Amino acid sequence: MGKLCAQTVTIPGSGLMTRLLVFGAIMMITIVLNTACDDDISRPDVVATEAPGTVTMAGGARYVGAGNVTIVVSSDEADSCEVWNATESSRESVGFRILDGVAAVEDWPLVAGEGPRIVAVRFLHEGDALQGLARDTVIVDMTPPFTLPVPEFPTAGQSFVATNTALRWTAAEDELCSQSEIMYLVEIRDDAQAVVASGSVNDLAVAVTELALDTVHTWSITAMDAAGNSSAPVERAFRTWTFAQPEFTLVRAGTFMMGSPISEPGRRDNEVLHQVTLTRDHLFAVTQVTASSFVDALNAAYDAGLVTYDGSYIYDAISAAGEVVLDLQFAILEESGGQFIVKEHFSPQRIMEGVTWYGAAAYCDWLNVFGGGAQRYDRDDGWFDRNVYDGTGYRLPTEAEWEYACRAGTTTAFYSGENVAVECNPADVNCCWGLSVLTEVGYYCYNIWDFTYESATKPANDWGLYDMHGGLGDWCYDTYEENPATSAIDPVVTTESIYRLHRGQLGPRIGTADHCRSAARNVLRAWFSGPSALRLVWTWSGARLE
Repeated sequence: MGKLCAQTVTIPGSGLMTRLLVFGAIMMITIVLNTACDDDISRPDVVATEAPGTVTMAGGARYVGAGNVTIVVSSDEADSCEVWNATESSRESVGFRILDGVAAVEDWPLVAGEGPRIVAVRFLHEGDALQGLARDTVIVDMTPPFTLPVPEFPTAGQSFVATNTALRWTAAEDELCSQSEIMYLVEIRDDAQAVVASGSVNDLAVAVTELALDTVHTWSITAMDAAGNSSAPVERAFRTWTFAQPEFTLVRAGTFMMGSPISEPGRRDNEVLHQVTLTRDHLFAVTQVTASSFVDALNAAYDAGLVTYDGSYIYDAISAAGEVVLDLQFAILEESGGQFIVKEHFSPQRIMEGVTWYGAAAYCDWLNVFGGGAQRYDRDDGWFDRNVYDGTGYRLPTEAEWEYACRAGTTTAFYSGENVAVECNPADVNCCWGLSVLTEVGYYCYNIWDFTYESATKPANDWGLYDMHGGLGDWCYDTYEENPATSAIDPVVTTESIYRLHRGQLGPRIGTADHCRSAARNVLRAWFSGPSALRLVWTWSGARLE
């Protein structure tokens, strides 16, 4: 506890010095860095030495624009102190005045001029100076960045197909702040000038999600230095046009138990229970891709030369191997007049099925390319995305992301409840039993005749995701290997294998309740073109505008 002291102000004959006696051990004072002082101030060397106290800028500030600067002085030994400030370049002392006592905080305007200012403090006890000098420096900066950021994507008037994208720009430059100290204020408005997204980032790119389609958007970017000086905003307009794309929900990073306990009915040996941590937020599609969404992107890819067609099969044209994307002999699509269409007796809103794993990955890349981004699947590297968690754009979910999203915080066999043991052999195609908790949320061999192949006809899980159990299973990013017995962080499997994970269902006609469990790991060859669907994930690097 410090003692209660009075304030004295002493004016030496040779200049002005302020002596402060404080309440307790901590003072907060607002000072002016005044280069126009009329008095010649005698001051000690402002090189910091070991002192019985400290002086810091409030909040750890390194820069200040116009207005005031606040310092915090602290000492356990002193009962008063003497404070100087000076310019670092000239070493000429600059004084300040305290008008109404230590208990009052006085506001002092900063004078014109930029650059470092040194604040030095000498501590006293009962009028005698204690050994040592404390100091801190603040940089006065009242000039905004002189080089404006230049938008790189989208450029002025650009059109693209996407509800999610990443805005990119060049770095601004400032006289006193480094580029790493510059913040960028980003705002997006729709064609009615309503703000649809905004935020500030310390980066040269930002992810934007849930943009409206068929809309002209205007985005502006302003550079702000560390002192709060802002450049003029730079604006660009761009247009999003229609591709039917799924709705997404934001899935937050978290930790869960992946796999199944030994006691779970229907469990297989490859479902070792282990802890998994996903460290990145991501967007997860609420429903599976529809035939309408897929055929729109397929036609755009065909026109752009990203795929080829030989009358029976559609092939990826980017890969040297030309992997099969879709077998039209068994698909719900057909070719007509140089374009692909949904066959007449199928609904365009039907879940797209029959796509190979290669076709599912290619579909993600079509959306990335048409959205102004880059392909994420490297055809020369086994179709892997080596930046799977950090990259920006559409892709398939990793197996860990899929199970995390399916469970939605639950630990039971299904997000709707537990499984039950049966007496027949699940490997027997005639072994199909009804399970109320599964029938409530999905389609499988027991109720397959009620399946319309349309999305969201059963209740969603607690995170708003539909058709995670039963129906048509989802392709996952990973190749297959045994689950580890130890905990994992952001796991992904990229071994050389033609087998890819397929989650949620083995196939509605033969899939039993066991195949539909949250932990069930179904495996198919990547070129398989049977009853399989796809569901998108969208990830981003860096910040995201809300």
